[in-house]
Formats: sequence, C-alpha cells, structure tokens
Amino acid sequence: MMISSQPPRKKRCRSKSTVRSKKRRLASDRQTDESSPAWRPPTITIFEGYVQSENFLEAYDHYELFRYLRSPLPTCFRIRSPKVNEDFKKRVQRGEVQHARPLPGISGGWKISSEEDYDMRRWLAANTKTGVVSRQEFVSMLPVFFTRNPIRTSSP
Repeated sequence: MMISSQPPRKKRCRSKSTVRSKKRRLASDRQTDESSPAWRPPTITIFEGYVQSENFLEAYDHYELFRYLRSPLPTCFRIRSPKVNEDFKKRVQRGEVQHARPLPGISGGWKISSEEDYDMRRWLAANTKTGVVSRQEFVSMLPVFFTRNPIRTSSP
C-alpha cells in the first residue's frame, strides 16, 4: 500500500448561488448555437409597452420620449447664504465651475447638469452638511417661486 505525502484534498465549499449561476451558465451555453445573433434588442418595459400601445405618439417621438426619460436629472440646489451665493457666482464667472447654471426666478437656485467634477461634488456635500446649501428638485422650488411672484390676472 502506498502512502501519499500530501494530505487528502478537501472539497471546496460552494454557496448555493454560485452553484445555481454555474448551472444557468452551462444551460445557456447549451441553448445558444452559432447561428443565434450576439445582439438582442433591448426588452421593452411595461410602461414603454403601454405608451406604445396607446398610439398617441409617432415612433420617433417614442424614441425621443424614452431617451429623455432615461437621461439623468440635473442636480438642483439652493444656496441659503447670500455671501456664499455671491462667492459661487464669482466661481462660475471665473470658469472654476463648468456646468452650473442659475435657475430663473429662484433666488440662490442653481442647477448642475453634470456631477463629474470631484471638487464640485465635495463642495456640495460639505455645504449641504453645514446647512448652507439645500438640495431640491426644481419642481419643489416652484411653490416658493409662486408665493413670492403671484400670478397677476388682468381685471375685466
């Protein structure tokens, strides 16, 4: 009888999810053959199917609608301190902040279309934490706008 110098190998412990995913991969490999296309059209969500079934938009308008719905919303915020607001305006004018635009009619209201600037994200986080800046959706700022600027109707 031969005695091995190596200890017996232990079976590797595998979680159920690992085993399931491996089985799924093997099953999908068996189902796909060389004739099947590599690209599959994106699946249509229930909402997209509903909008398309109602036929109130042309096909191109559907594409445009869903393109805009999938695009990220701009980051909107209001600067509460007039001094910080003036400093921020100066930074925008000097070109230090690239994508910031003032919100029309909202005092201290700004929107940023891209948060790729690390310094801007850090500035927003720090000032939000101190309470100088409050992040809000633009539509949440509208009630304040309308209370300060009431709609004037012409009298008959």
